[in-house]
Amino acid sequence: SGLKSLSFAEIVLFIDTVSHFLFNTRKATTLSWRTPPLYYHAMLNHKVHNVLFRSGWKIATSDLNFHLPVTDYSTFRTQLAGSKRKELNKITRSETRFEVATSRDAMREIYDVIKANRQAQGYPMTMSAEALLALKDAIKDDLIFTALKRDTTTLAGAILMNIDETTRYVFYWGEHPDFRHESPVVKLCEHLYLDAVAQGYRHLDIGISTVNSVPNEGLVNFKVGIGCEISQKLTFTLSAQDNI
Repeated sequence: SGLKSLSFAEIVLFIDTVSHFLFNTRKATTLSWRTPPLYYHAMLNHKVHNVLFRSGWKIATSDLNFHLPVTDYSTFRTQLAGSKRKELNKITRSETRFEVATSRDAMREIYDVIKANRQAQGYPMTMSAEALLALKDAIKDDLIFTALKRDTTTLAGAILMNIDETTRYVFYWGEHPDFRHESPVVKLCEHLYLDAVAQGYRHLDIGISTVNSVPNEGLVNFKVGIGCEISQKLTFTLSAQDNI
């Protein structure tokens, strides 16, 4: 909309004004700008990258972001790798169900499953359950806790954030380590996709698969296997000395 039509001169003015304020009034020594993945508001994003580069900002990290374009279910099925389709078919026969958590206890249970999954793979949780619940209080319906369940067991969970009217972001997701052999997160992904279709979202953002630009090959292959598209997510920095 309006963002698309921002001119290069307007973007330069904004970036220069903010940079000048932070360096001269706030006495910052280095600025860091983590830009969105390139698919997101692509026209504006490409313009901002160009302006930052021409203004002397340097690329500090080049991460790889993955998202599912949300269209229809047949497209979702078609884009799945053969092995992922088999996993999906198998777990679909086992009578699972999709739930959106409404109670604090249910939200904590989802958090705990995701935490256990990350710990089993050697990754920490970057936010505590308390911090996420406080965020839920702050942004209400724009933070959603979801679960794939069988009977009373949570097989996989996801915490989603609505970024705007077009994009829903998978903030965290993971499967219970005891059920990982069933790949329940693929079934959960199907539900998340269908829910995004029903609610009119155009992108389901699955996040980056890099740490300080270094790709996690297994994670990359998994996300490509469920049909994700890849886009760059750059971080730019500018030091006070370079800005003189």
